[in-house]
Amino acid sequence: METLVHRQQSRNYKGSMLNVAFLNPTSSQNEVLVNAPGEGDLTMKSSKLYTRALGRQPSRKLKSKSSGEVDTPVQTRKLSTLPSNVITVRSSIEKRDSSRMMTRWDEDLHKFVCTLTESSRFNGFIMLMIIFNTVVLAVETSPTLRYEYEMALAIVDQSLLAIYTVEAILRIYAEPKNYWLQVSNLFDFLLVVVSLCQPVIEMFVKGAGGVMVFRMFRALKALRTLRSVSFSTNLQVLVSALIDTIRRYVVSVIILLVFIMFLFGVVGYYLFGSNKFAADEAAREDWGTLGRAMLSLFTYVTADGWTAVQDNIDGADMTGKWSRLYTIGFICIGHFIMTNVFIGIIIMNISEATETFRQERRRERELAVRRKKAFMMQRQREDINRMMEKQRRGNWSNFYEMVQSFQESLNHDDYTTVQDMCTNPVWILSLLNTLDLQDQTLENLMNLYFELLHTLAKMSEAEGKSDAKPDP
Repeated sequence: METLVHRQQSRNYKGSMLNVAFLNPTSSQNEVLVNAPGEGDLTMKSSKLYTRALGRQPSRKLKSKSSGEVDTPVQTRKLSTLPSNVITVRSSIEKRDSSRMMTRWDEDLHKFVCTLTESSRFNGFIMLMIIFNTVVLAVETSPTLRYEYEMALAIVDQSLLAIYTVEAILRIYAEPKNYWLQVSNLFDFLLVVVSLCQPVIEMFVKGAGGVMVFRMFRALKALRTLRSVSFSTNLQVLVSALIDTIRRYVVSVIILLVFIMFLFGVVGYYLFGSNKFAADEAAREDWGTLGRAMLSLFTYVTADGWTAVQDNIDGADMTGKWSRLYTIGFICIGHFIMTNVFIGIIIMNISEATETFRQERRRERELAVRRKKAFMMQRQREDINRMMEKQRRGNWSNFYEMVQSFQESLNHDDYTTVQDMCTNPVWILSLLNTLDLQDQTLENLMNLYFELLHTLAKMSEAEGKSDAKPDP
């Protein structure tokens, strides 16, 4: 039920302040009380502002769960009637990151670099360079093209390295602390450092070792394509899930698989690899040692090429066709069970990581909406403060005093041209009286409404008692 905040009955108020029209204590929407220090109260409901005239009162401090203490002119009689779900809004927007709140001597340049590194065009350009670098690496694998365009490929490689270096410098300059907290940034920086150190290392390492180092650095260039992961959120979620799976579960699964392979490898060695039971050289080649036996079992785990191994042991002495039971048992354990367990763990972690990412994105969007609302409320509050400050600087405290002063300054024989009815003092006084009568009428209607509800409740209670009496 909506509760009416009564108007101030006296017309001799000082300053035309702002007050709320209605508050709904049973509504599920958040009703926010915005306190303008020295100006009055504002109530915002569903982004709509209802204003009323309210007299200025001595300032007092109100405590809130979210914003602490706020100086505001209030009336104790009216605040006691406000519902409990009215809260005080924070007077300022949430603080930004501490690194960006620091005072810098190059604030303009830093702001420009931050905007540049966070822009979609800059990130799109870097992603385009990564794709182009991938194409260049593919061209370098062709001996003919590499020999024909050797100078052009070298220039392109140095240009791409310069772009990556400038990008790293700009990102470090924009976020000198947060840059080192992300694994993708560390990986990018490591690639840039390794690429920059390549000419120096090749200068000091000669001979066969120098050729090997040169090949190693050329192979490391292929890692630049992994930088595309940092530009794709979905790839980041997938890589994070895989890393988390390897760190938490894969080691345990591999240890269990190796243990099972060791047991079956020992059994396979004594059945198929020893000189006493081996039928031919092929069986000894696959099962002659424990290492060869485990390598053959790994072929069973992958289920690729295991038929050739099985053909070699089908003719073994004292085993014959019974070796197939050994093969089927290990394939069921090693391939169907352990491999599917590993795949299931990966799928489960990817699903959990995806859900966590969605929740984080949802929280980020909600936080962005709250910040936008807080900014809009702060701007509205500042606009109202400026409007009231401009009004206080006038010659009259409010419109009523201005009209009263104008009325008193007129003589009985002065002529006044009234072009609009709202400039007529008689009409204004009639309007104020009508508003007071409206308040009284609303109050009477509310009292009648309460009496009606009370009467209906009594009638319902009496009807319930009559129905509860047993028949004689």
